[in-house]
Amino acid sequence: DYICQNLEKAVEYLYSSRPTDQITIPTQGAALATLSRVRLYAASPWFNGGSGGLYADWIRKSDGVHFISQNKDNEKWGKAAVAAKRVMNTELYHLYTAKRKSDTGQLPEAVTQAYAARPISQFNPTDIDPYRSYAEIFNGDVPVEMNEEVIYSCRPTQTGKDTPAGIALPGVMGGMNGLNLTQDVADAFYMADGSNYSLPANHWEPIGTDKKFSGYTLKANAAKMYDNREMRFYVSMGFNHCLWPGTSYSGNDNSLKNVEVQYYADGNAGPPANFAVDYNHTGYTCKKYVHPEDNLKGSLKPKSFPIYRYAEILLNYAEAMNELEGTYTEGDITVTGRDEDEILDAFNQIRYRAGLPGLTALPSREEMRELIKHERRVEFVCEGHRYHDLRRWGDAEHAYNKPVLGMNIKARKSEREAFHTITTLNDDKSRRYFDYKNNFCPIPKSAMNKNSKLVQNPGW
Repeated sequence: DYICQNLEKAVEYLYSSRPTDQITIPTQGAALATLSRVRLYAASPWFNGGSGGLYADWIRKSDGVHFISQNKDNEKWGKAAVAAKRVMNTELYHLYTAKRKSDTGQLPEAVTQAYAARPISQFNPTDIDPYRSYAEIFNGDVPVEMNEEVIYSCRPTQTGKDTPAGIALPGVMGGMNGLNLTQDVADAFYMADGSNYSLPANHWEPIGTDKKFSGYTLKANAAKMYDNREMRFYVSMGFNHCLWPGTSYSGNDNSLKNVEVQYYADGNAGPPANFAVDYNHTGYTCKKYVHPEDNLKGSLKPKSFPIYRYAEILLNYAEAMNELEGTYTEGDITVTGRDEDEILDAFNQIRYRAGLPGLTALPSREEMRELIKHERRVEFVCEGHRYHDLRRWGDAEHAYNKPVLGMNIKARKSEREAFHTITTLNDDKSRRYFDYKNNFCPIPKSAMNKNSKLVQNPGW
């Protein structure tokens, strides 16, 4: 409540927009978006009576008040829904969409059927290019000041290995082969028709011919397990035999651009000479912040990292409305829990923008909850949401104690099937463990020694 009171004061003082030469100055929208996230976290099970009494003995010394409420408060979901709706009602923000071009792939029939059954007013998915609509938010093609989806972002970054693009780029292009992603992340992305992913037969075999769509090339050597996936997969994931154009390089060495990356043990994506551990440990890397021109042997395109974007607000709203029971009013905004039109309009905007079929009817609260969780995982991959989402849902201990899976990077080029075998990783870079105490960081002992009224966080 204290945080939200200060954010309300910030809304009073901040401007609704900012000049292009001060694009990272926070606006009223930034304050409202922060308020939306805070209210959503506060309403979430882990902080709203849903931790199963795990924090029953975590109380303030002065008055015995629980640090985390042990009783579920449905009104918190109403506050979260209203906070998101306030951002929506400004009408300043919209999902970014790029117009369909001649090279845009054909939409699956499931998408057009779903849209015919339950359209949205914001855009028609048959008019847009889903690959470019998602890619151009992150890769620098569209300046942040021209993108109505970005509510608040960091300053534009341009050069150096320490940028997301620089860390992800293969060593042959001057990068560091980093930002490793897991098999679980790769498998979370849907198929092109919106169905859940499942490993195809003979999944290691090459697709056989290049496939081109929306300026992207899926190479003939790519495995069948990477074929026919949703557009966000191709924007976000770098995988074995993925093409990295790197067209900003203008020298004579043709091996330094249009690189078909091979993560085999004897492939072309080995570690730089001075960073022996900088090789791909999982067979996957993050490509989300890489522009086709990016090449550290040439230049990197300036790009901004979105801290708040409108897609989050829509999914915040859908989640809060799905969980809310009954009606809640705050100021001039009234929200009604499980309102089918409101939830599906917000949720389906995300789905249609990605080139996936929207929902035509609202499923049960439990089913919708899982769909929203899955959508957040895919939509916000490598944007800093997942860890906090898992904690607030109470899912972190389960998610982070599973084995880390990836490709078998010890296999050589002559062992294609072996490389594409899903493997449990055991090296020191892939070990992780999450315990009850890891939901909160410890208060340093030096601080505890200075103030006898402080209570140490549970488990520490």
